[in-house]
Amino acid sequence: MNIGAGLDTTFYSIDNGSIRWYDLDLPNVIDIRRRLLPETDRTTSIARSIFDSSWYSEIKHTQNGVFLMAAGVLFYFDAAQGRQFFLSLADNLPGAEIVFDTLPKLAVTFTNWNVRKAGMKGATVKWALRDANEITKWDSRDRSGSVVQKYPKRSFMGYRHSQIHGFQRQVQDLEYFPFKSVIISISVACQTG
Repeated sequence: MNIGAGLDTTFYSIDNGSIRWYDLDLPNVIDIRRRLLPETDRTTSIARSIFDSSWYSEIKHTQNGVFLMAAGVLFYFDAAQGRQFFLSLADNLPGAEIVFDTLPKLAVTFTNWNVRKAGMKGATVKWALRDANEITKWDSRDRSGSVVQKYPKRSFMGYRHSQIHGFQRQVQDLEYFPFKSVIISISVACQTG
């Protein structure tokens, strides 16, 4: 599933002939998407906000797991909205896995300055993560086996491998690379109760 799909064509690049794909974006974007990239028998475009939880009912093929990607989306919302999204995802698609990108906190000011300089209004970055494990502290449910990873996984200056509270992760030392976008993968598997 592609969260904030826009006109992204990832499905066509990775289609193995059997995957089921969903594209989620705002109604005006999905209208344009449907005209330029018509749905196939294995793709569905969902015209909703990520904060409108009714979109979860559109996801019909979950028996083999759900993988979501959110590229260039989540950092435009504030931390409270990000938290709301991840908790909703854990409630509605337990066991799903999501990959998203974020900026380190130090890069937000620099990025927003460049956005303003380019004359783009309303495209400011609001949410950044210093540590991907911040997400796992938003909820008290047991996340046994959850994995939080940062990519790339190369081992060179600025990267270290660590084991923290049962979460194996690849950590980018952001002091060395303060302006790089970071891709994070998190499993939202959780036990209720």
